[in-house]
Amino acid sequence: MSTIVTRIGKGAPLTNEEGDANIVNLNNDKYQSGDNINAADLSLTGFYDRSTELSIVAGPTQTQAGATLLTKENNVVSTVAVDNDGVRLPSATVGRSVYIRNSDAVNFLKVYPFSGDDIDTGGVNVADVNTLTAGSQRIYLCEDGTNWTSLSIGSTSPSGSTGDPQLVGVNTQAVSGDFLVATAGSIVITLPITPSAGDFVIVKDGTGAAATTSFTVARNGSNIAASATDLIFDTNYEKLTMVYIDGTIGWSV
Repeated sequence: MSTIVTRIGKGAPLTNEEGDANIVNLNNDKYQSGDNINAADLSLTGFYDRSTELSIVAGPTQTQAGATLLTKENNVVSTVAVDNDGVRLPSATVGRSVYIRNSDAVNFLKVYPFSGDDIDTGGVNVADVNTLTAGSQRIYLCEDGTNWTSLSIGSTSPSGSTGDPQLVGVNTQAVSGDFLVATAGSIVITLPITPSAGDFVIVKDGTGAAATTSFTVARNGSNIAASATDLIFDTNYEKLTMVYIDGTIGWSV
């Protein structure tokens, strides 16, 4: 912080040079709109309103280059015209967080990193394997200026409350914490591709027709109950909680 010379402090009128120096120092130390503020601690007495954008339309090319670039901290994607239309995270910056919600009623949303960045060590420029199903949401945190970590918003354990049940009548990519209620037969619900111990997905037959029109829970590379086979859901109104244990058991049911 620059020093400002005052008449009271000096005990005499300021010289022209001292007055000019005060103006220069005040100008150099000011913050104005658009500046980045760097403070060790910051206390607020009111609300901190995060930048928000609603009614985002996902890019229609199903590619990183064509994905809609996100420019706000909170982002609600209202239109996903077809499955795997996408949005793109901003350039990775240490400490940055980005919230994304897919509010489209039907289609899956792909989330891509900014060019040269990575999500969950899945590869540079590779989309997040956790596709956002209709109504789902995730938070992306940047820790090192290149790599984003994605977090599902929901319960941390099957004994806790999950997010709202999601009615799914089309092929669906599940993320940990999902509660998926199948409303049609012959669909495929795909488990997360890189699960961690304790991840879970709840699946339920919502129509009571699974015995005649079954659907599939695809293992996506992990075992289900220690078997390298997909699960065929064929019991009416059945509800299963699938918890990932390890590489041998995979998803316990």
